[in-house]
Amino acid sequence: MLFKKSKKNIAILLVIAMLLTIMPMTVFAEGEEGAVVTIEPMTTEVTTGQAFTVTATVTTSSAITTPSMIWYVDSSENGSESFDGGQISYSAEKEFRFTDVGDYTIKAEFLNDGKVIGQDECTVVVKSATVGKVNPNMEQEYIQNIIDTNDIIEFEAGTYIDLHLVVKSDKSFYAHGKVEMICNHTDEEFANTSCGFYEGITIKPNVNLIFAADDSSSGFFLNSYSRGISAASSGENTVWIKSGTVSVTESRYNQKDGKASTATGIYFGGSGVKTLKADVGTSLICTDNKHSGIQAMDVTKFIVELIGCDLVDLSRNKEVASDGSFLGGSGIHTGTNGFLSL
Repeated sequence: MLFKKSKKNIAILLVIAMLLTIMPMTVFAEGEEGAVVTIEPMTTEVTTGQAFTVTATVTTSSAITTPSMIWYVDSSENGSESFDGGQISYSAEKEFRFTDVGDYTIKAEFLNDGKVIGQDECTVVVKSATVGKVNPNMEQEYIQNIIDTNDIIEFEAGTYIDLHLVVKSDKSFYAHGKVEMICNHTDEEFANTSCGFYEGITIKPNVNLIFAADDSSSGFFLNSYSRGISAASSGENTVWIKSGTVSVTESRYNQKDGKASTATGIYFGGSGVKTLKADVGTSLICTDNKHSGIQAMDVTKFIVELIGCDLVDLSRNKEVASDGSFLGGSGIHTGTNGFLSL
């Protein structure tokens, strides 16, 4: 009997242990609302003072009634957001900027009715911005190397002939005075090469470029390229004029193409969100280009924000065929995915 009783007690204890093991898992799943939280980017490296955006998304197995979220930087709360209930997916976006070098953790925490249902984190490494200086007497390769190895590139005023710059990661171009970039290649030379070779500034995918200058008369003045500034590959890009002037004029086309489709001042192409923005007090000039002042082709979304810009001149852009006949032209040439704030 003692053996049988002991055996019965052991069986009961095993059942209780099993229940205790299952219950916390059941409560956890129920409390989480089946939530999956993602954050983009998961890791990023920026320089001091550089702005960047973090996006967090929560998806639940069923609609939640009172959704909200809280941002944290390390352990400190850094803003919050509430949403209308009744959906299974919510996203929040926030811009961050750090002034001190170091490693940081950004956490997005989602709640329903005040109860945490999920969270995710982004690791941020903040380093000091490096500065490189260039002048018109430097060779193309030397200037490109300075751009590749620094975060901020300061341009001495003057005329830079046949310069072709490739921006492979986020950069700031700063003009001390008037920086002129002029393409002196002949039309015959254009006809024997791809249009990309004669772009003034080529911006690679998922790269942002900031233009700044000493004052309103200073800036970057590009002339006679096939495309003055081009972000033509799939991926997100932002071109941001923070101070001074950006002028792209008299862009030419590759005659071998037989039309002016490449002769654009500022060109955006490929899938992804493309943004062109200019701050208060700046000037944007895209005139006398043989196709368009600004063009966006096959992009997911094209955002133009020029509110407060002192001068926006997109005049005298026209498209002509190789025989000289007029085909049309526009200041901004874009498809159905353009969002303009002028």
